[in-house]
Amino acid sequence: MRRVVARPDIGARDKRNPGHGTRNATRTSRSAADRSGRIGGVGQRAGPASSSRRRALSEDGVDDAGTLTHALYLAAVALGRTRDAEEVVRVAVAETQRATGVEAVSLHLLQTERDVLILREYAGATPAFRDRMARLPRAEARLADVAIRENRIVACSVDEHPAPQLRALYLTQGFRHVTAVPVAGRDRILGVIHLASRLAVPLGPSAAAMVQAVGGLVGVALENATLREMMLAQQERLRALAEGAVRAREDEARRIAHELHDEAGQLLASVHIALDELVAQVPERSEALRRIHALLDRVEGQLRRLSRELRPTILDDLGLGPAVEWLAQGAAERTGVSIAVHAAIPRLSSAMETALYRIIQEAVTNAIRHAGTPHIEIRVWQEDAIVHAAVRDEGRGFDAEATMARRGERGLGLIGMRERVDALGGRFVLRSAPGQGTEVAVAIPILEDP
Repeated sequence: MRRVVARPDIGARDKRNPGHGTRNATRTSRSAADRSGRIGGVGQRAGPASSSRRRALSEDGVDDAGTLTHALYLAAVALGRTRDAEEVVRVAVAETQRATGVEAVSLHLLQTERDVLILREYAGATPAFRDRMARLPRAEARLADVAIRENRIVACSVDEHPAPQLRALYLTQGFRHVTAVPVAGRDRILGVIHLASRLAVPLGPSAAAMVQAVGGLVGVALENATLREMMLAQQERLRALAEGAVRAREDEARRIAHELHDEAGQLLASVHIALDELVAQVPERSEALRRIHALLDRVEGQLRRLSRELRPTILDDLGLGPAVEWLAQGAAERTGVSIAVHAAIPRLSSAMETALYRIIQEAVTNAIRHAGTPHIEIRVWQEDAIVHAAVRDEGRGFDAEATMARRGERGLGLIGMRERVDALGGRFVLRSAPGQGTEVAVAIPILEDP
């Protein structure tokens, strides 16, 4: 039976000679390498580079400790400056190989459901070796299996590797020593970092500690990436729900508008006919009946206005610009507020036109009801692939943050605007302060009509 060597706790010392365990282990490793006289599998004597690499692997001198610390620093910087796990993994593997001086470093991630290790990143190995290491059944990768199960660094010489197929592969590539370092997540082992050296020299304590620390950084990066993917998926689900809610509201508004325009209109027409018949039958009451006619005409006009506001046909027929001008004209006639419109905008997707119209409509309604403003300005414009809209009033203003947090009518109106913007992947900004007026501004990327 071949022997697998599990590394003791890093920093442990020879109990019989405290403080010299590392030096003794180094001397033993160096002697074994010196006896061989050659770098395994390549037929060349170990020159100065090999001596330097041997020191990096086993002696952990001051200069080499600085190299290892720098490698760990670079991996930490990569983790801090980017949310891209791929970059963190690439930097970590490349710097691990450079700092330790081994010929091949690979990161394998564990697929628990299939019980296999999948190659995620590698540095230094030949393409053929990399391809063979691309997928390792856990039962075959016995060194890695021990590292995963026992959550510790495991190392052995290639001659003593417990897996015959991998032992033959390592020997073919000239490797003489292999180390498996677990990559730990928050509550489970995510994978293994393999290090393969053509020197029969194990990693020294500092190098092993550095690789283990790099593995921890890689584990953080991978778990952060998983959490970010979950968060993005949740955001996409919420966006889809918001979009569905907006679509349902528009469908309901269209249905009500149709009933107001057609069914209520038909009923009012029937009442007009009945009143005409009544005038013919009771001519002495004709003046009173004409007043009823006039009231019914006003009711019919209000119903037509409500129907158009619920779902303006001009928006579907002519687009956002004409619909906003029609909205402003009607609001100005009813309230006496001066409303300026600058909306030279081409046709957009139906979803975008509807969202922008509703946001502008709500902002104008809020300004008229609450701001006490004599003037409102509406602007709609396009910059590159972004459509912008802004509604500005000169009213009394308010505490924007407090209003957004409130659940009252006004707060809910603003929340509805934000939901429409979020559903289209846009940005919503509310600017206001007491005595300084209010501006509602949105920016939405242009989408094709689905």
